[in-house]
Amino acid sequence: MLGVPATPTAAPRRDIATRLAGSALLARLPAPVRTPFAVNNLIYFSGNLFAGLAGFAFQDLLAGALGADQFAEVATLISIFYLIQVALFVAMAAAARYTAPLAARGEHEAVSRAYRDLTVYAETVGFAGMFVFILLSPLIKSFLHMPGLGPLIALSATVPLTLLVGVGRGVVQGEERFVPLSLNFIVYGFTTLVFLPVLLGFHLHAVGAVLAINLALVLCNLAAALALRNLPRGSHHPRLHIGRVLRSSIGATAGIAAITVFYNGDVLFAKHFLSTGAAGRYSAMSLLGKILFFGTISVSAVMFPRVAALHAEGKSALKLVDLSLGLVLAIGGAITAVYWLFPRIVIVVLLRHKDFLDIAPYIGIFGLAMLGLALANVLVYYFIAVHRRRFVFGILVGAVAFVGLLGYRHADLGEFTTSVTAAIDLMAVVLVAIYIHDRRSIEARYASAATLAEG
Repeated sequence: MLGVPATPTAAPRRDIATRLAGSALLARLPAPVRTPFAVNNLIYFSGNLFAGLAGFAFQDLLAGALGADQFAEVATLISIFYLIQVALFVAMAAAARYTAPLAARGEHEAVSRAYRDLTVYAETVGFAGMFVFILLSPLIKSFLHMPGLGPLIALSATVPLTLLVGVGRGVVQGEERFVPLSLNFIVYGFTTLVFLPVLLGFHLHAVGAVLAINLALVLCNLAAALALRNLPRGSHHPRLHIGRVLRSSIGATAGIAAITVFYNGDVLFAKHFLSTGAAGRYSAMSLLGKILFFGTISVSAVMFPRVAALHAEGKSALKLVDLSLGLVLAIGGAITAVYWLFPRIVIVVLLRHKDFLDIAPYIGIFGLAMLGLALANVLVYYFIAVHRRRFVFGILVGAVAFVGLLGYRHADLGEFTTSVTAAIDLMAVVLVAIYIHDRRSIEARYASAATLAEG
């Protein structure tokens, strides 16, 4: 584990999930619902659900107030921010994967030192990235046909802020403190939603949306620091070398970047290929699709640190991964069915604007794309946790299909949507095939080890 000393220290955290799982409050529930895994899922899901609903309301109210044409610019900025969040998710995965085994062994001083060093590295890389983003802003403006540079310059501040949020959330996740992690998401969603009346009242629109995001990120950093304030000081531990972290994060970067591009890059391609009105309608449909994706993301978030810890201990995590895939399939399948059966009702209830009724024939198809992406997300995080990079092949297949199909089939909203869906679901199928192959080899290895132990 990257040369980390194995000196256990007293654990400062309170395992709320374990206490709740064994409490009288949940005693009458079925046993699978009372496990720490299930309780942590519920805790994380609650915070992430609030943040997701707040984010949806934030964009939904803007879409309703601005209409398809004006909303297209705001949706484009938000999509660029989601792409910038690749850095957040990579930093979060790297921090969680590094600290989860340490926390499981009670080495909280080493966790503290890692948190401090990763924060310094994130600040350095983040400000360099901010400078590069500002230099590229004129090219981004031209490619996306945006009216001005102001919103992009404001958006550049999210680069260092997202890296810092990723480190803080990753360490909290590695420590399996899902209550403060859930609260961190709530802080983000609450802040953006509270800022909305100011944004609309002063007609800030694009710039105001970016300012709301920046403020929310600052508060998330403070919330993470507060959650980790009682970690024991680890100054005597050796400094965490950035080279080791970067090398161990290559696979995580590829996987998480691909997942993020798949659920946000399509909006940018839509802005480039489609008319302004069609791009705005596709952005609204993408917003509906994110309900499915973010509604299942808690499963991979709770699974990830447990799989990393089990792998570090030499134990199999296959049952946990299978359970996670089953949960995503059940939840995501139910949402997709609603999109197929009641598309106009979904649009009327959630978007509340006549401009978006044209997407009714396509939201069921797009639901299949987000279901495939949610399953792919679970598998990507599994492969990252167990340090396997063969999943990159599945990502490459999906990326080639994504660019190729959109390059040739983007004439209208229907062609564009089916191209996106085909590319994402192809990636999901390849990743499932890789996982099945990987699963069989692991099962054979454990069976062989068990036979030798009996002999």
